[in-house]
Amino acid sequence: MKKILIILLLFLSFGLTSCGPKEDEPVDCEITPTHEDCEGIVDEENCLESEIDVNGVCIDQEVYELQQTYKNTATLSNYQITFMVYSDVRSYTFISQFDDDKSSLEFNGNTEYYSKEEGKYYNYYMELGEYIKEEIDALPSTNMDLLVFLSPEKLLKVDEKLQLLEQYYDEAQMLFNDQFPGCTVDSVVIEQMNDNYYTLIKVTLTTDVKTYRFEFMLSDFDTINITLPDTE
Repeated sequence: MKKILIILLLFLSFGLTSCGPKEDEPVDCEITPTHEDCEGIVDEENCLESEIDVNGVCIDQEVYELQQTYKNTATLSNYQITFMVYSDVRSYTFISQFDDDKSSLEFNGNTEYYSKEEGKYYNYYMELGEYIKEEIDALPSTNMDLLVFLSPEKLLKVDEKLQLLEQYYDEAQMLFNDQFPGCTVDSVVIEQMNDNYYTLIKVTLTTDVKTYRFEFMLSDFDTINITLPDTE
C-alpha cells in the first residue's frame, strides 16, 4: 500500500509539472513555481527563517545582501575616496573624486584633474597659478582594482568585520607591488559598510624597511559633479 501511495504521488507530481495550468486559468504558483508568471514570488514556507527567495532559489539573506553590496561597490563610477597612508613616522591624506570619465586628486592643498575625451586622456595641473591641459598615455591607477578584488567568496566575517582570507594575500600583494616592490600584505579588512557599499577598508603591509597602514574611506555616492578647469 505504501509503495502504491508513493507511485501515485510521483505520478500526480509529474502530471502537474508537465501539463501546467491552462492558458485561460490563473497560475497557481504553489503547483507550478517555475512558471514565468511566478518569478520573484516568495514562498516563505520553502525557505528557512534566515533565507530569502531569489527567483525561486532560497539564499541566505546575509550572503545575498553581501553579494549585492559587493556588486554595487565594484561598479561604482561616481563617488569620493579618502585615502590615508600611515607609515612609521609620517601620514598622508589623498582625496580622489570620480564622476564617470572625469576625476580629481587632491593632495597637500593642490588639485589635479583627469579626463577621458573622445578616446584620449588628459591631465589638468596647476602651473604658475593657471591650469595646464596635457594629453597623457593613460589615466593613473585608481583603487577600483582593490574594490573589485574584494569579492564575497574571499572574505570571512569576524566580529562584524570582513577579513580577507590568507590564501588571497599573494593576490592582494600584486595590487600594491608597483608602488611598494617586494611588499608583504599583513591584513585586509572591510571595517565598515552600509546597506549598499563598502565604506571603510583597511590594509596593512610591510616592506624591508617600513610598515604601512592604509585606510580607504568611500563616501558621497552618486553625488559628485566635477567641472574641469578652464585652460584657455
